[in-house]
Amino acid sequence: MAKNKHKRKNNIYIQPPAYQVDKQPKDYSFYFKLIRYLSLLILGLLILPFFQDGIPSGHDISIHLVYLRQFYSAFQQGQFPVRVIEWITPGFDQPVFNFYPPGFYYLFLIPKLMGFSNDLALRFINLFLWFFGGLLFYQFAKIHYSRLASLLAAIFYLFAPYHISDLFVRAALPEFTALAFIPGVFWALGRFAKSGRGTYLLFGSIFTALVLLSHPPTMLMFSGLILGYLIYLYFQTKSVSKVILSISSLVLGLGIAGFFIVPAILEQPLIQAVYLKSGYYNYQNHFVCLYQYFFPNWGYGTSNYGCFTDGMSFQLGTVHLLIVLVAFYLLVIKKIIDKFRFKKSINLGIEEEPGTRGVISTHLWEVIMLIYLVIVLYMGLKFSQPIWDAIELLQFIQYPWRFLAVGIFIASLLSAFCLDQIKTESRRYLTYGLLVLAVALFYGFYLRPAKYITADELDFNGPKIIKNAQVEDIGLLPENGYYPKGTEVLPASKDVPPSELRFLSGEGDIISAKLSPTTKQYRLTVTKDAKVQIFTHYFPGWELKLDNKVTQIERNNIYNYIQLNLSSGTHQIDLQFKDTPLRQLANLISIGSLILAFGFVMVRKSTKKVNTF
Repeated sequence: MAKNKHKRKNNIYIQPPAYQVDKQPKDYSFYFKLIRYLSLLILGLLILPFFQDGIPSGHDISIHLVYLRQFYSAFQQGQFPVRVIEWITPGFDQPVFNFYPPGFYYLFLIPKLMGFSNDLALRFINLFLWFFGGLLFYQFAKIHYSRLASLLAAIFYLFAPYHISDLFVRAALPEFTALAFIPGVFWALGRFAKSGRGTYLLFGSIFTALVLLSHPPTMLMFSGLILGYLIYLYFQTKSVSKVILSISSLVLGLGIAGFFIVPAILEQPLIQAVYLKSGYYNYQNHFVCLYQYFFPNWGYGTSNYGCFTDGMSFQLGTVHLLIVLVAFYLLVIKKIIDKFRFKKSINLGIEEEPGTRGVISTHLWEVIMLIYLVIVLYMGLKFSQPIWDAIELLQFIQYPWRFLAVGIFIASLLSAFCLDQIKTESRRYLTYGLLVLAVALFYGFYLRPAKYITADELDFNGPKIIKNAQVEDIGLLPENGYYPKGTEVLPASKDVPPSELRFLSGEGDIISAKLSPTTKQYRLTVTKDAKVQIFTHYFPGWELKLDNKVTQIERNNIYNYIQLNLSSGTHQIDLQFKDTPLRQLANLISIGSLILAFGFVMVRKSTKKVNTF
């Protein structure tokens, strides 16, 4: 019988590390320095686009510039949490941030309150999110893989074509923000499972809340992978209590985001949400053809119906695809070959090698990732339409190709797994260098927008924000889906008076007017019984007082504007937006969940070490 070179303990094989140092001790200081400088050089490519004059343009950049300005203005005027904003055109107000994720805009407030200019604040927060996401991804990967492999995975994640497209093609800033925070959810769960320290549960709640506040569809798409990771952690720790605490951490994260999530879901029937999943936003128009995952094209156009009309790329990435194929070979094909060889060895009387044992037991997490990768890529194809038709919640994702966000996450993590399968240290360094260079070669040219909006073009406080731009070109018209039900048409902007109040009948004069996103105060003199219209769309939460007495709001008009009747005399009108009881409850849920999440730090550190990671 052939002598087995692996150690035994009570007839159980102890699997050696996936990699090992060379038999003869060598000085690898040169390799360490080379890898360090190479990594810094590659990461430096991410910084260069932010040193250009202006801010990167993209599909949605104009609407975000409007939101940023109006959000900051509403916050300055005391609205917190921000729910209602004025549009750059008077009379076009919306309760947009009652439904549209506000996370990125709250982050924008940080550099703004520090005194940064608008364009510098925007560049700073985007660059911070990019590198912070890479740091979190590295920390998560390091739980399962070597430091070198984890660094490779982080670089793969940062340079993934879909990740770059989010910023420089689509300007999908909320989704870009969520991709920075989602690795933190996995990192917190993994660290808690390994150490048992309750502080990581707190981090898990915070990162879950940040993802939900930034882009809820991202959390929806990653939910299956999170579930798979919890299953993996259970098999590693054999601790039901840790899994329950981990789930509690995620639930409290949902609760922390409750001030936004609860109204966004329960008050959705109050707006014209059908527009958010119809027309261009109809998911049926944005399925990917299979070859588009593999075709390494690049463009700055839009997503369109069909396979050959898209102006943007839906590739997983050439180097990422290579990694997926290698991982599939190592986890599936190689194991099948090894199993076949083992069956032949039995006939020869040769003992089983530990490496031929089941792939499920030794690489469960990698197998889960491969399976989920197949699922998410399938969800982007036309074949998955019956699932989209049946699950209405999925339709708010709008674009099936958004599942590529999960695809790049998995492919990047698999790069660490593949690198750690190389047994000799010198070969690992060489492979790392080649892969990093391949990433720079294949994806480096994507790191630039179609154009920059320069300081001369940007007029952040002007009527159009971007000088000499046409309304239809820059998206100065607000999204119809966020208007309250009852709003059938919008008036021409020239028909809205500066005071945002008009006498529809009777006679009178406006003595004074004080306007903000949440308050409209007027003092009027009425010489003949009149009916006036305030150019504010009614939405639950608006309270109208006439001469300090709450009065009923009339809104029986195609604009859904607030109207009221006035008798002759001098009158004080106070219109104020307040949180409804539901929103007040949602605020309390957020506060209570945050307090409970801090209680996780009381969870004692586990005395049982987990060495199976």
